[in-house]
Amino acid sequence: MNKKLTKPKIYVELTAVWGNDDADSTIKVSRGLWKKIQDGAEYVASAWSWYEGRRSSVYWHFSDAKVSIYGDDGMECTIELPVMELIIEITPSVTAGNIQNTSKTPSSNSLAEISMASEESGDSPE
Repeated sequence: MNKKLTKPKIYVELTAVWGNDDADSTIKVSRGLWKKIQDGAEYVASAWSWYEGRRSSVYWHFSDAKVSIYGDDGMECTIELPVMELIIEITPSVTAGNIQNTSKTPSSNSLAEISMASEESGDSPE
C-alpha cells in the first residue's frame, strides 16, 4: 500500500467577460505560458463561451500582451484587451492522477492525500 505523492501542476485560469458582463469564456494555461503571454508571445486557444445559459465556440488569440476573442460565426467578443484586465486565478490540478499507486491495493486515504498534496503545493513559482 505504498503511495507516492506527486506535486499537482499549477495552472493560471484566465476569464474574459464582454457585452454587459453577461458573456464569458475561460481557459487554463501553464504558469510558464502565462509568463510568455504577458511578455507578448503569440498564442491561440479554443474554448467555450457562455451567454444566457447557451454555449458557443470561441477562439482566444494572444499577441503583444493583448487578447482578442472571436466566435465561430465571426463575432468579435473582445478586441485587443490588455491581458492584465482578464480575471486571473491560480488553480492547482487536483485529481487522482496526482497520486501514483505503487501497490495493487487501493488506499482509503486517497482523498486525504490529494487534499494534503494540494495544500502543500501553495502558489510558489515553478
